[in-house]
Amino acid sequence: MLLAWIATQAGALPATADTVSAVQLFVVQLATPLLLLGADLRRTFVRTGRLSVIFLCGSSATVCGAVIGAMLLAPWLGGSADDAWALAAALAAKNIGGGMNYVAVAAGTHMSAATFAAGLVVDNIAGLCYFPLCAWLGRNHRGNIVHSDTPSSDSDSDSVAAGDILQALATGAVIMALAMTITPSQPLLTATVLATCLATCMPQAMRRVAAAGDALGTALLYLFFATAGASAGDPLRVGEYLPFFAFVAVLYAVHVIAMLVLSRIAKLPLPEVLMASNANIGGPATAAALADAMGWPQLRTPGLLVGQLGNVIATGLALALGHGLLRGLLHAAP
Repeated sequence: MLLAWIATQAGALPATADTVSAVQLFVVQLATPLLLLGADLRRTFVRTGRLSVIFLCGSSATVCGAVIGAMLLAPWLGGSADDAWALAAALAAKNIGGGMNYVAVAAGTHMSAATFAAGLVVDNIAGLCYFPLCAWLGRNHRGNIVHSDTPSSDSDSDSVAAGDILQALATGAVIMALAMTITPSQPLLTATVLATCLATCMPQAMRRVAAAGDALGTALLYLFFATAGASAGDPLRVGEYLPFFAFVAVLYAVHVIAMLVLSRIAKLPLPEVLMASNANIGGPATAAALADAMGWPQLRTPGLLVGQLGNVIATGLALALGHGLLRGLLHAAP
């Protein structure tokens, strides 16, 4: 994003709004099904044990944090941007699923490029505080063998061949074409459902395709971030979004406090709670990194799987939250 913005400001890249918008729409629509071709829900719930339940509790805590933040800060958030409610919903999606959900909600709510860029800055700064905190909270359990009902980690990695990439590309294109035919107004939600159903019903057949889809979908998301940076405009506008630092602080605080209280009341192992929370806030990749860093190898694969579950549910949840509640709260603000 930064490099693309610098290139645009220097005149090396054209800041043509129509071209950028067309690229962004294409990228989001294709990346969404590609990144979900491995989202086998049966495998997720069977192999994660109670971690999936803890993760869903964490998702609920994130929703509550977004609502509380919007209620407390409505007078300031409502005047910060025309699509402030869309940014609040996208930040909730990011902290239930991951970057793909932030992008999907931004596209589904027609968020402006400047707001999109500002939201990523806000969330990345919050993440710089959250991830060290998460590791610090689990410091007394570093390297401990966690006795839980989650199975040991294993390797799901496969080499990706050109044929796998082409098959993944064709599968993603067909899914999105069907979604646009079934629900032209919200094709991303339908594509999420279709891709998840395909991954759940045909897990073995989709295994190699899913690995290729993940690689290709991730590359497309990077392209989206670059186009967002190219169209971000004046960086001084980020100052208009300062109230969202407070909003994200409330969202994170509610989430973390709720998860720690859940661990204490339900007597759940703290490493499992921290893994589920990390999968919420950062997604599958950061959950796996936490497991590696803290010496919890048996939680690595379950962390990856519940992170995928977040990718499945976050977009629909956040769009419903945004249209159903956040838009009303922030539009009603003086």
